[in-house]
Amino acid sequence: NALYVDCLILEDSATHGKKSMEARLIYWQAASQIFRQHPILGTGPGTFGIAYKQIKPPDAEWARLTHNDYLQQASDSGFIGFLTFSAMIMGSLVYLYRYRLSKTDPFYTVKFAVWLGLLGLFLHSGMEFNLYYPALAWPAFFLLGWLWGLDEE
Repeated sequence: NALYVDCLILEDSATHGKKSMEARLIYWQAASQIFRQHPILGTGPGTFGIAYKQIKPPDAEWARLTHNDYLQQASDSGFIGFLTFSAMIMGSLVYLYRYRLSKTDPFYTVKFAVWLGLLGLFLHSGMEFNLYYPALAWPAFFLLGWLWGLDEE
């Protein structure tokens, strides 16, 4: 019986709820609007859901997170937090690729695989809130730090 009820709930949500991409576009527009209203410091860590509740369109689903780690930072932390976060991620990926990955290194394949995995995760963070899951964020930042800690070739 519980499985039947769960299936009915999922079917109702799929039928009456927004499609995933449509809902994300609404969250992203709201995050941009919140960022424009609070451009310097944002609304505070983890407050997107509170700010979104005030501007949410009547037919939109409620969300606690923006489904985009970069827009989440812009909304929550303003320009300063967004710039710092984005520069750390993108700057690290570029620097590590250019200066820490040497094809002559016997462990190049392993290091490149780690770098490529991080690239994929950080690109996917533009569509999801990967870094709000400690099980994803901690290993990602550990591996990023590991790559930074390698000797330059």
